[in-house]
Amino acid sequence: MEAQARLVTESLGAEQPFALEVRFSDPEIRVLRSVLEGESMYMGTLPALLEQAEPGLWQGQALVGACTEARMVWAWVLDTERQGERRRFRFHFEVRR
Repeated sequence: MEAQARLVTESLGAEQPFALEVRFSDPEIRVLRSVLEGESMYMGTLPALLEQAEPGLWQGQALVGACTEARMVWAWVLDTERQGERRRFRFHFEVRR
């Protein structure tokens, strides 16, 4: 199973909403949990709300908090399920001040 994730924004920055999109190779996958976690520095867990737009495609919005670092690496963590089998995906992205 494969997943392709992307952030949709003109300018990615702290405390600015941006769109999220993930497409799965298997349309039967359900997203159980979607959150953002600080990877390079602990920043807690932030919600990344998603809805299924069509089979295999999930879309939503999120924002990340401001950090003291000039470059902060975040992880978008997705817990998924297909026919009782669970799998976790982690996608990394960087936000600069």
